[in-house]
Amino acid sequence: MLQVVQVVGEEDGALPLAIFFAVVELEKQLQKVIDEVQQTPPTKHEVERARNLILTGALASLQRIGRLADALNRYQHYVGQPDYFQQDLKRYDSVDPQAVHAIAKKVLDSSQRAVVITVPKS
Repeated sequence: MLQVVQVVGEEDGALPLAIFFAVVELEKQLQKVIDEVQQTPPTKHEVERARNLILTGALASLQRIGRLADALNRYQHYVGQPDYFQQDLKRYDSVDPQAVHAIAKKVLDSSQRAVVITVPKS
């Protein structure tokens, strides 16, 4: 996908058109991945890797005092417990390849999707 985005910056003069084609190509690539996960569950390793990325990002987001305060406030507002962080992360412990496969088949229906492409006015 990175290569698709890089193509946009390499075009001279036709940036909006290049962006459109890059987005179309990106959509094709994403659909290919969605089709794969709908047909075959991801491996246990892929699920663990995704879980680790999510957990690492969640923990890293709390390194700044402002973000920590935002998280505490958000948990207090939505669940009434500012220290809900660990319980929230436990959601990811129950995710397995079959769960990802099932939700992909149920939710990622390409006939039930809207794709909106906007190009900023230059």
